[in-house]
Amino acid sequence: MVSGMPSFNENGSLINQYASVSNGLNEFISEMFDFKLKLSNRNGVQVIPPPAFLFLLSILIKIVVGTYWSSFSKLSQFSDWREPIVFYHTGLRPNAYYETKTGIENLNEKIKSNEMK
Repeated sequence: MVSGMPSFNENGSLINQYASVSNGLNEFISEMFDFKLKLSNRNGVQVIPPPAFLFLLSILIKIVVGTYWSSFSKLSQFSDWREPIVFYHTGLRPNAYYETKTGIENLNEKIKSNEMK
């Protein structure tokens, strides 16, 4: 076992330690998140990119959400719509997510109304 960056299981037990992100840890993280993307490094070798590449979409969403919506009129009829729309259209949250969320919200409303009776 190499000393360095540790990884733990859900019980807090040590699974392994890695010398660096690019020396083992990125493979572990890519398996955990089912991140199968491989990119060519500067030597033309296909490698798993470091974990930072998992978060690029989040950064892109923040850029898009904050910038390009002004070309559409009347979007303000809904509050807090930008993130759900981006997540829907990028496939991060499919229809089933929104259907389930609506069902949960409806049940919470029923619970709340029954508590007030």
